[in-house]
Amino acid sequence: MADKICRNCSMMIPGDAKNCPYCRKSQSVTAKNLIALLAVIFILFTCGMIQEKYGPITSAPQPSQAAPAPDKSKDNTNRALAGALTLKNAMRNPDSFKLASVTAMDSGTVCYQYRSQNGFGGMNVGKAVLLKNNDIITNEMEGFSKKWNKVCAGKTGENVVDYVEMLLK
Repeated sequence: MADKICRNCSMMIPGDAKNCPYCRKSQSVTAKNLIALLAVIFILFTCGMIQEKYGPITSAPQPSQAAPAPDKSKDNTNRALAGALTLKNAMRNPDSFKLASVTAMDSGTVCYQYRSQNGFGGMNVGKAVLLKNNDIITNEMEGFSKKWNKVCAGKTGENVVDYVEMLLK
């Protein structure tokens, strides 16, 4: 199983660890995290129901414009949101988590750039990649730079930072 980030101290720990070997905090899902996840699912479900009933809240395409395929775009933005929630919950101070950019690639990969508070109260800049298999790798992990350069650096995708930030609040 791949390593993961401790929910409390942000150290890399074995993926199957029940408690962090550094801070000894439990890695099980807390009621707060579960409530946040359920709230996001409810919001996404509600948005989907509204769009299904009334259609997307956008201007009508011009006759010469082809309507975009909503399914792939919607899946990418929902994956981007899920990854951002995972990153936020892994932060030492989740309330300090601020997204700088979120780019959803056509391949299903999502690239994040963010800021968050460190243990000394300063702000750190971080990067992360949500892979197609739903694993998240961060700039603190071995091999990150190679993966970032391959799937994110210099690549273009759908900028979904506003959508993700709106739903994270």
